[in-house]
Amino acid sequence: MNKLIHFPYNYHETIANAYDLELVQKGGNILIVRDPFDAAFEQLCDQLEEHGNPSGLTFEEHLFTKKNIMTQQLGITKISEIRELIESLDFVWFTRYITWPKISAMDLFPKEQTVSHERFTMETTNEKLSVFTGVPNQNVNINIRIQSNLLDTSLRADFGSWNSLDYDLINHMKLALDK
Repeated sequence: MNKLIHFPYNYHETIANAYDLELVQKGGNILIVRDPFDAAFEQLCDQLEEHGNPSGLTFEEHLFTKKNIMTQQLGITKISEIRELIESLDFVWFTRYITWPKISAMDLFPKEQTVSHERFTMETTNEKLSVFTGVPNQNVNINIRIQSNLLDTSLRADFGSWNSLDYDLINHMKLALDK
């Protein structure tokens, strides 16, 4: 059985059920992720809606209480370990991948700095998983609560710096897919 490495707020439970995949914390042969900022943002919104804010932290302070969630779970501490992981996997993909277009300060417009890469969507995830697993396309449809380009760009940049090892993982996945 194929094993999908499970991270919070990456739609893994839904994907695993649809494509008969086992969820594991590490040691899987499939890695599918979304942008870490989007996942952390959505997770924090759910936590605040469910439990309120008893600690009195600002939204931004909450967002920066955890660091490199994916690479920590996988036990990765160095970039060389990221390369080894990616080489060991049978299937790597993104349900969503955010790009920063080449822009100058003169071109900055609110809410237009980042865009979702058209190659990485739930539709393409379904197509690729169907071919890989041999399970007919299940057309998993995820209710996306936020549009990434509507989130604060400077906060996204700070989050990327704070979680640099997770973003190294993302970048190495993208490099492997572009080969």
